[in-house]
Amino acid sequence: MLGRVQVGADQGRNDSVNARSASTGPLFSKGIDSIQNYFQVTLDIGGTAEQRATRAESWFPYSSLPAEAGPTNPDYNRWFLFLDPVRIWEKVTVPVLAMWGSNDINLPAERSEEILWTTLKTAGNRDVTFKMFANADHTLTLTRPKDAPWDFPRYAPGYFDLMASWIHQRFGSIDRG
Repeated sequence: MLGRVQVGADQGRNDSVNARSASTGPLFSKGIDSIQNYFQVTLDIGGTAEQRATRAESWFPYSSLPAEAGPTNPDYNRWFLFLDPVRIWEKVTVPVLAMWGSNDINLPAERSEEILWTTLKTAGNRDVTFKMFANADHTLTLTRPKDAPWDFPRYAPGYFDLMASWIHQRFGSIDRG
Protein backbone atom coordinates (compact mmCIF):
# COMPACT_ATOMS: atom_id res chain seq x y z
CA MET A 1 0.00 0.00 0.00
CA LEU A 2 1.30 3.41 -0.84
CA GLY A 3 0.68 6.33 1.45
CA ARG A 4 0.14 9.96 0.64
CA VAL A 5 1.25 13.03 2.53
CA GLN A 6 -0.19 16.39 1.65
CA VAL A 7 1.29 19.36 3.41
CA GLY A 8 0.55 23.00 2.79
CA ALA A 9 -2.14 22.41 0.17
CA ASP A 10 -3.72 25.65 1.25
CA GLN A 11 -3.26 28.31 3.89
CA GLY A 12 -5.89 26.75 6.16
CA ARG A 13 -3.92 23.50 6.23
CA ASN A 14 -0.74 25.36 7.18
CA ASP A 15 -2.57 27.19 9.98
CA SER A 16 -3.87 23.89 11.32
CA VAL A 17 -0.38 22.37 11.22
CA ASN A 18 1.09 25.41 13.00
CA ALA A 19 -1.61 25.28 15.68
CA ARG A 20 -0.93 21.61 16.33
CA SER A 21 2.82 22.06 16.42
CA ALA A 22 2.45 24.77 19.04
CA SER A 23 0.46 22.41 21.24
CA THR A 24 2.59 19.29 20.69
CA GLY A 25 6.05 20.71 20.99
CA PRO A 26 9.27 21.06 19.00
CA LEU A 27 9.54 17.41 17.91
CA PHE A 28 6.26 17.62 15.97
CA SER A 29 7.31 20.97 14.49
CA LYS A 30 10.63 19.49 13.39
CA GLY A 31 8.78 16.61 11.71
CA ILE A 32 6.44 18.95 9.85
CA ASP A 33 9.40 21.10 8.79
CA SER A 34 11.14 17.98 7.43
CA ILE A 35 8.05 17.00 5.43
CA GLN A 36 7.66 20.50 4.02
CA ASN A 37 11.37 20.57 3.15
CA TYR A 38 11.03 17.14 1.51
CA PHE A 39 8.51 18.49 -0.98
CA GLN A 40 10.09 21.93 -1.39
CA VAL A 41 13.53 20.58 -2.29
CA THR A 42 12.03 18.54 -5.09
CA LEU A 43 9.97 21.46 -6.33
CA ASP A 44 13.17 23.49 -6.49
CA ILE A 45 15.17 20.94 -8.47
CA GLY A 46 12.34 19.23 -10.42
CA GLY A 47 12.99 15.73 -9.09
CA THR A 48 15.21 12.96 -10.35
CA ALA A 49 15.06 11.54 -13.87
CA GLU A 50 13.34 8.49 -12.38
CA GLN A 51 10.68 10.71 -10.72
CA ARG A 52 10.09 12.65 -13.94
CA ALA A 53 9.70 9.41 -15.91
CA THR A 54 7.29 8.04 -13.33
CA ARG A 55 5.16 11.20 -13.41
CA ALA A 56 4.89 10.77 -17.20
CA GLU A 57 3.31 7.31 -16.86
CA SER A 58 -0.39 7.09 -17.82
CA TRP A 59 -1.31 5.60 -14.44
CA PHE A 60 0.39 8.29 -12.35
CA PRO A 61 -2.55 10.77 -12.09
CA TYR A 62 -4.66 8.00 -10.55
CA SER A 63 -2.05 6.84 -8.03
CA SER A 64 -2.66 9.47 -5.30
CA LEU A 65 1.11 9.92 -5.13
CA PRO A 66 2.40 13.45 -4.72
CA ALA A 67 3.55 14.98 -7.99
CA GLU A 68 6.91 15.70 -6.37
CA ALA A 69 8.74 13.55 -3.86
CA GLY A 70 11.93 14.85 -2.42
CA PRO A 71 15.48 13.66 -2.01
CA THR A 72 15.94 14.52 1.70
CA ASN A 73 15.96 10.81 2.51
CA PRO A 74 16.25 9.01 -0.83
CA ASP A 75 16.95 5.59 0.67
CA TYR A 76 13.73 5.62 2.70
CA ASN A 77 11.73 7.09 -0.18
CA ARG A 78 12.93 4.38 -2.56
CA TRP A 79 12.30 1.67 0.06
CA PHE A 80 8.77 2.90 0.76
CA LEU A 81 7.70 3.48 -2.83
CA PHE A 82 9.12 0.18 -4.07
CA LEU A 83 8.28 -1.93 -1.02
CA ASP A 84 7.22 -5.46 -1.94
CA PRO A 85 4.62 -6.34 0.70
CA VAL A 86 4.70 -10.02 -0.33
CA ARG A 87 7.99 -10.47 1.55
CA ILE A 88 6.26 -9.26 4.72
CA TRP A 89 2.99 -11.17 4.22
CA GLU A 90 4.98 -14.39 3.69
CA LYS A 91 5.85 -14.30 7.39
CA VAL A 92 2.32 -13.66 8.71
CA THR A 93 0.76 -16.65 10.46
CA VAL A 94 -1.67 -14.87 12.78
CA PRO A 95 -5.36 -14.45 11.85
CA VAL A 96 -5.86 -11.97 9.00
CA LEU A 97 -8.91 -9.93 8.09
CA ALA A 98 -8.27 -8.13 4.80
CA MET A 99 -10.84 -5.83 3.24
CA TRP A 100 -10.90 -3.98 -0.06
CA GLY A 101 -13.21 -1.64 -1.89
CA SER A 102 -14.10 -2.68 -5.43
CA ASN A 103 -13.74 0.94 -6.63
CA ASP A 104 -10.28 1.49 -5.13
CA ILE A 105 -8.22 3.77 -7.38
CA ASN A 106 -5.10 3.50 -5.17
CA LEU A 107 -4.44 -0.15 -5.90
CA PRO A 108 -5.89 -2.95 -8.04
CA ALA A 109 -8.12 -4.54 -5.38
CA GLU A 110 -8.85 -7.84 -7.11
CA ARG A 111 -5.21 -8.41 -8.02
CA SER A 112 -4.14 -7.45 -4.50
CA GLU A 113 -6.61 -9.97 -3.08
CA GLU A 114 -5.26 -12.74 -5.36
CA ILE A 115 -1.65 -12.03 -4.42
CA LEU A 116 -2.40 -11.85 -0.70
CA TRP A 117 -4.46 -15.06 -0.78
CA THR A 118 -1.69 -16.98 -2.53
CA THR A 119 1.00 -15.53 -0.26
CA LEU A 120 -0.83 -16.29 3.00
CA LYS A 121 -1.75 -19.82 1.93
CA THR A 122 1.85 -20.49 0.87
CA ALA A 123 2.96 -19.24 4.30
CA GLY A 124 0.66 -21.81 5.91
CA ASN A 125 -1.79 -19.29 7.33
CA ARG A 126 -5.06 -21.13 7.95
CA ASP A 127 -7.11 -18.27 9.36
CA VAL A 128 -7.67 -15.83 6.54
CA THR A 129 -10.84 -13.82 5.93
CA PHE A 130 -11.20 -11.63 2.85
CA LYS A 131 -14.00 -9.29 1.92
CA MET A 132 -14.41 -7.12 -1.17
CA PHE A 133 -16.95 -4.36 -0.56
CA ALA A 134 -18.90 -3.38 -3.67
CA ASN A 135 -18.93 0.32 -4.61
CA ALA A 136 -16.39 1.24 -1.94
CA ASP A 137 -13.07 3.05 -2.31
CA HIS A 138 -9.67 2.59 -0.64
CA THR A 139 -11.01 3.84 2.71
CA LEU A 140 -14.06 1.54 2.40
CA THR A 141 -16.40 4.49 2.05
CA LEU A 142 -19.07 4.23 -0.63
CA THR A 143 -18.41 5.88 -3.95
CA ARG A 144 -21.12 7.83 -5.75
CA PRO A 145 -21.74 8.30 -9.44
CA LYS A 146 -20.41 11.63 -10.69
CA ASP A 147 -23.91 13.00 -11.27
CA ALA A 148 -25.16 12.04 -7.78
CA PRO A 149 -25.78 14.88 -5.33
CA TRP A 150 -23.33 15.36 -2.49
CA ASP A 151 -23.94 13.29 0.62
CA PHE A 152 -21.96 12.60 3.77
CA PRO A 153 -19.35 9.86 3.28
CA ARG A 154 -20.73 6.51 4.37
CA TYR A 155 -18.83 3.32 5.03
CA ALA A 156 -19.69 0.21 3.07
CA PRO A 157 -22.64 -1.67 4.57
CA GLY A 158 -21.38 -4.46 6.79
CA TYR A 159 -17.88 -3.03 7.27
CA PHE A 160 -18.13 -2.40 11.03
CA ASP A 161 -20.22 -5.53 11.65
CA LEU A 162 -17.62 -7.67 9.88
CA MET A 163 -14.77 -6.20 11.92
CA ALA A 164 -16.63 -6.62 15.22
CA SER A 165 -17.80 -10.18 14.55
CA TRP A 166 -14.39 -11.24 13.23
CA ILE A 167 -12.63 -9.94 16.35
CA HIS A 168 -15.26 -11.41 18.66
CA GLN A 169 -15.06 -14.86 17.01
CA ARG A 170 -11.32 -15.03 17.40
CA PHE A 171 -10.68 -13.25 20.64
CA GLY A 172 -13.99 -13.32 22.53
CA SER A 173 -15.56 -10.51 24.42
CA ILE A 174 -13.98 -8.33 27.04
CA ASP A 175 -15.08 -8.97 30.60
CA ARG A 176 -15.91 -5.52 31.92
CA GLY A 177 -16.76 -6.67 35.41
